[in-house]
Amino acid sequence: MYGRSGQLLASREAAEVAPEHPNLASTRPPGWDDGWERSWACCVADGDVAADAEPARVVRIDKGGITTSRRPGDEQLVVAAKSARRVVVGDVVSLDVAAGRIEAVLDRRTVFERRSPGVSRGQVSVESRAVAANMDHVLVLQPLDPGLNPPRLARELVLAWESGATPIVVLTKADLVSSVAVGAQLDEAHGRALRGAARVVSTSVANALAGH
Repeated sequence: MYGRSGQLLASREAAEVAPEHPNLASTRPPGWDDGWERSWACCVADGDVAADAEPARVVRIDKGGITTSRRPGDEQLVVAAKSARRVVVGDVVSLDVAAGRIEAVLDRRTVFERRSPGVSRGQVSVESRAVAANMDHVLVLQPLDPGLNPPRLARELVLAWESGATPIVVLTKADLVSSVAVGAQLDEAHGRALRGAARVVSTSVANALAGH
């Protein structure tokens, strides 16, 4: 979610939660589990979603519109009803398939927000806007070259924890610095991340190409 010097990436790992009914994985939206199945059933019972609606996951939002998936490998370009205009990637939604329209958004488990400071009459106000939802982990990326940015890492970890997801600090470009520098920056990152029990890993293009 940030530039090259530091990034936050939100991800949903469906494999982390094994549903009690394995067939749900192939007939329901990506990342679906028994918790979502219960939430969906409650929404239908309470009349919050139409009985003939189908659950879907928002998998992409761009200038072309909103793309949803009702099951792995199946995608549909849709629009959102006025009441559901603030959907974000990761949202689980109620979809009118025939109309190609999102009618409702289920309660979010986690949400990553981007804060925009604004000045009005000499006072600073902070507005937040959701940018991703229902992720299990937030990857906080920091490059080892030119070097770890401790203040930025601290700020990003705060935002990651506030999302409700579990942050993982990923130190990139390990192949561009010495092993001594990697060790020193790993130690510093661990010192900051472990205050919130976040995991720290290092990676590089060289390791990726080698299959590590």
